[in-house]
Amino acid sequence: MLDTRKKGSGIAGFLIFLVISSVIGKLLDLIPVLKSMELTFVLYIAASFAIAAVLYVISGWIMEKKLSV
Repeated sequence: MLDTRKKGSGIAGFLIFLVISSVIGKLLDLIPVLKSMELTFVLYIAASFAIAAVLYVISGWIMEKKLSV
């Protein structure tokens, strides 16, 4: 039996994913395109790692505060 509280959690999770993905895309679009494509790629990679680190810390904080394991 499905719990009625969890019926919409998949849809909510997918919507959150879409919002986070679009915000990350907008942030990465703010990186200027330089004459050197290699340097532009390095900036994209550094920004992606920074965003991933922030999301990792936020995920850990949410799991620690909200999950009862």
